[in-house]
Amino acid sequence: MLSATANPQFEVRTATEKDLDALVAFNGRVFRPPAGVWTRSLLRGGRPGTSIRHFLVLEDRATAQIVASLCMLLQEWNLGGVSIPVSQMELVGTDPNFRGRGFMRMQAMRLAQMERAERCLLSCVQGVPGLYQKFGYEYAIPLKGGTWISLEKFAGCGSSRIPQPGRVLSFRRAVPADYPALVPFYTEATRSMLVSSSRTAALWAYQDGQPNDSEHAIETYVLEQGARIVGYFRLRHSSRLNAMVLREAQAQTWDGWWTALKAAFEAAAASGFNSLLLQLPRTNPLHQTAQYAGGDEIPPFAWQVKVLDWVEFLNRIAPALEARMAASLFANWTGSIVVRLRDATTLHICFDQGRLKVRADGQAGASDGVDATVGMFTQLAFGYRSSEDLLRSHPDFRVARSIHFALDTLFPKLPSYIYETY
Repeated sequence: MLSATANPQFEVRTATEKDLDALVAFNGRVFRPPAGVWTRSLLRGGRPGTSIRHFLVLEDRATAQIVASLCMLLQEWNLGGVSIPVSQMELVGTDPNFRGRGFMRMQAMRLAQMERAERCLLSCVQGVPGLYQKFGYEYAIPLKGGTWISLEKFAGCGSSRIPQPGRVLSFRRAVPADYPALVPFYTEATRSMLVSSSRTAALWAYQDGQPNDSEHAIETYVLEQGARIVGYFRLRHSSRLNAMVLREAQAQTWDGWWTALKAAFEAAAASGFNSLLLQLPRTNPLHQTAQYAGGDEIPPFAWQVKVLDWVEFLNRIAPALEARMAASLFANWTGSIVVRLRDATTLHICFDQGRLKVRADGQAGASDGVDATVGMFTQLAFGYRSSEDLLRSHPDFRVARSIHFALDTLFPKLPSYIYETY
């Protein structure tokens, strides 16, 4: 079949205001109606950093019909205290009658140009399993998962298996004036993560302000002790799952955690749902609480990540990597680790008295350094897999004994969790 890149009938272009209604209808049809509602909120500029120019459309010139589309959601991630500019590929859809013609690859090439223009260091996508590896992405950060528990099970045995609170705190729906005060609680909730998404008060306001029928409608509730804010939790109604989703929670005491959990169950019952899904990282206290109450763990999927420039990325996160080495036996270390990426370049990770500099011209003998694919090294660099994990699962992943200790110190396996920024 003729590739789109060789067919002048089809054109990839940046969306304009004239495309708004057509894009809303397209995504509502290709995905589901709530996705169309969400598309409209993005196109109207409600999300900080997103506008119509971040949408691509692939148009049939003969009919002026949109047959494929995607958008770029700019965001900031935090890695060890370092801010990283990230592009997320979202709402990637093709009309069923036009699939199999290379349209996604055609749009991905244009997206790469947009990412370079925005100086993004990472690109990420949720997406279909197995598809995006063809475009250089690799599973690297846990996505969603959590604990599923029925209301009946919790009511029947939950309270006897978990500690009871000293008192139940009050809670209420958050209002815009609360968001600046809630940001530090979010920061605390993600502090233990190697990689997390950054959130501003403006982004919080956008998320809470989405229409109820939007794909990503969410409600934030403030926990209070007297007039003082002591935490928050967020709920999402899911008719598709027949469950209330507890999407985030952060509290200072067990009284606060319990109040959030109890409120989520009461909201699920009031909405006619039969279950609660705690879509929280495994480090969150309520994740373990729900399991002891009889919940079933749902293994997380994973964000798929592509490093757009390895040298610039590693030099950007140098403060985090230097701090990691300084807190170990490799404090003030002088030495190097050569990483040969078989499907890309060779990285020379050099330390001089504890200061890091990475370049792409490293040379080493066959027995030195690390041999890996880009995908393997991506999982290692983001703490998703340890070197031992990779050695067990990939016979072609190799690490020289002389640098193995330094490599594991530089890139240990650590927890991460990305909450969506939309």
